[in-house]
Amino acid sequence: MPPVLDDDGWVYPESRVYQPYIVSMMSHYHGVEYESTQIFTKEHLLEVTPLEIKRWLCDRAFGDPDINEDSRPINCRSSTLEMCKKAVSFFMPYKNVPWCAGQGNPTRSGIVNDVIKLVKRYEVRGEGRDSEAKRPLRQIEFRKSQQLLKAEASANHKWKFPCISLMQYHLIGRVDDVCELKSSDPRGHPDHPFALKTKVRWSKNVQEERRCPDQILLAASDPEFCLHLHLAAYLELYVGRYPDMHYLFTDAPPTDKNAVKNLISQYRNRLKAVVWENQEFIALEDEDDEDGVGTHSYRKFASTYAKNCGGARDEVEIRGRWKLEGGRIVSRYIDPKQLYIDAKIEAILCVGGPIAYKLR
Repeated sequence: MPPVLDDDGWVYPESRVYQPYIVSMMSHYHGVEYESTQIFTKEHLLEVTPLEIKRWLCDRAFGDPDINEDSRPINCRSSTLEMCKKAVSFFMPYKNVPWCAGQGNPTRSGIVNDVIKLVKRYEVRGEGRDSEAKRPLRQIEFRKSQQLLKAEASANHKWKFPCISLMQYHLIGRVDDVCELKSSDPRGHPDHPFALKTKVRWSKNVQEERRCPDQILLAASDPEFCLHLHLAAYLELYVGRYPDMHYLFTDAPPTDKNAVKNLISQYRNRLKAVVWENQEFIALEDEDDEDGVGTHSYRKFASTYAKNCGGARDEVEIRGRWKLEGGRIVSRYIDPKQLYIDAKIEAILCVGGPIAYKLR
């Protein structure tokens, strides 16, 4: 059965993200504008063929379901089409079965993949939609970002937002991963008193509980990159004001379902206004920088920095909670905690070297 809504929201967390795509595809297929919460039955989904998905993808990319040699994909990128394919596949009754003899998953067919390949060819030739991907931040820009935030008068700019940026950097995470942290997530490490640990339960790539182990957080000798110092200062200020905080970075109650979304929006808006549009920050950009920066640039900065400083790609992927296993059974037998690798990459991210504080 396709995913449905219950009293608390979607049965599967992916459904909320993928729902707009299946509604768009079925609306295009039936020529009807469905509501955003429309649920489609198994019978409806079994009617969908690869041809209909191809026409929908062509319409999204080229603006015309029936393309010709003069058509160009100026409306969206191939990465968007790949997301469309993934989202629609999620709802298909036989999503793990390749399309054959009029049965199976229609997204797993040659004509659907050919559309995506065609759009990629046009992009290589410079005849597709320009990329909107953001570039990685550089270390000097990260420092300037923190300095500009702290120069503002409000407590949020001085303590909260720099701490969010630094937490995102140390966890090689998305801003969503950090803003979803509960106040009880960061805590002392039982085996190493000089360290902290936390879980990142909301990470996009975490699909099962065993893939969400505790991750170590170390102090750095460079104060601009020391998460312990920033977190201590932030908590000393905010826990005193909001002793019953549910989320780590917002005082909103757990019943407020828009709390995290509002925090993310506020954080992005302040970064844009205070940092990215500031002339001191803009002056640090290279002449070749065309892509601009966004909140994802902080994750790209951390992963690129760890790789350039000697971290292996697989090790960086473990710290960043990217999927590694693919279809290999051996991955089920390897402890997902990977404590040594996690600590190794975190030590690399501690600019100036990891340190241990002693109480005086």
